[in-house]
Amino acid sequence: MNKNQSLNPDPSDREYNQYWPRGRTNHYWFDLNRDMLPNQLPETNAKIETFTNWMPNILTDHHEMGTNSSFFFQPGVPERKNPLISDLNQALTKEIGTYHEDALNKIGSLYYSEESYDDFFFGKASTYPDANGSIGILFEQASSRGHIQKSDNGILTFPFTIKNQLTAGLSTLEAALNMRNEILNYQYNFYKKSREEGNKQKKSAIIFGDEKNAANIKFYF
Repeated sequence: MNKNQSLNPDPSDREYNQYWPRGRTNHYWFDLNRDMLPNQLPETNAKIETFTNWMPNILTDHHEMGTNSSFFFQPGVPERKNPLISDLNQALTKEIGTYHEDALNKIGSLYYSEESYDDFFFGKASTYPDANGSIGILFEQASSRGHIQKSDNGILTFPFTIKNQLTAGLSTLEAALNMRNEILNYQYNFYKKSREEGNKQKKSAIIFGDEKNAANIKFYF
């Protein structure tokens, strides 16, 4: 809406500064990247249904971050991992990361890993798969916030940001192919162990709620 006819890379330009509530949320101003666990909204419900039907081995979650950053891929900060996520999950994520490194090196892009972001809250699309037999991977690209913008790393263009995300997506496919035995065994053993642990539990569970208030759900064990 505020794009200039002549592209302006000045970060102070109105094109790069959105007013509240900005463009991150849906129509109800809800951050959909926090809804995978509560699953309150129709957009999330469609994602969860697709995930459950498809049961992917890897799910990639592509995002943007501040303009003065570079490109991030998981694992995140090791100390900020949910204890329910296995070390094997993180080891596989790190091995997949070596494919991102090679691919981004070939196109000369800056990147980093394990220095920010986390794998803790299962409401995020990059973490929800880790609790469901898949490997979730977050990608964060420094955003041009428009078509072109000055950054600490030089001029950042929208086509370049797309190139990085596409490169990471393709390197994920390469990793999935070359690591297919490890990844398939990981998912198989994840559910095998889950069933074994569940069968050890002698308790039953009852779930009920208020028909007029879907958020009011109670669990009894």
